[in-house]
Amino acid sequence: MRADRAHRAILVAVLLLSPALTTACGREGREGAAGDQVALREALSSVAVPKGLASTDGVSLACGLNTDCAEIGSSITYEPVRDNLAACKAAVALHGSLPAQTVRWGAVKSAPFPGSEADHEVLTGVAALRPSPAGMTKACVNALDADWTRAGNAGETFVMLSDLLPNAVPVKSAKAVLTVENHHMVETPADIVITLTYTGPGLYPED
Repeated sequence: MRADRAHRAILVAVLLLSPALTTACGREGREGAAGDQVALREALSSVAVPKGLASTDGVSLACGLNTDCAEIGSSITYEPVRDNLAACKAAVALHGSLPAQTVRWGAVKSAPFPGSEADHEVLTGVAALRPSPAGMTKACVNALDADWTRAGNAGETFVMLSDLLPNAVPVKSAKAVLTVENHHMVETPADIVITLTYTGPGLYPED
């Protein structure tokens, strides 16, 4: 009798969950998403890397086509730099090699997932300006120098968000998200990680 009740309980649970499972798994990606992903990956692979930066893993998918993501994209994470000023100068130099006319930049309290909508939201209302290497570097250093001892918080993350030129990347609304972040604990020296992400429009038509 207990076995029958257990089976009925499992059956009811499956029936209740099945509409949600169907909805989550049954969405079809928009037409052209796969081509956009390839174009973003190729464009990111051709970015000129300033001296002093190196990536051992190369380009990876920031959001794969088999994942329900707000945006598709590819990213590169560079080997950690152990100096705030050196890291910020390298990141700003890297931005200077991107096919972008304007950029929004600023510090965020916690690092969003590279290329996610969170990157865009934290810079809402920030004016898009022509790149200013000196101003960007200063703001970046200030973010990394923020008081990271409180509650074990490793400073702030510096974000640079740019619209990519249409003739440089054949993907509608393509953006570059460049983040500079401390990946250290309170007791250890700083490891500043730079990540560059190219994102495109949503994977699904309504995104």
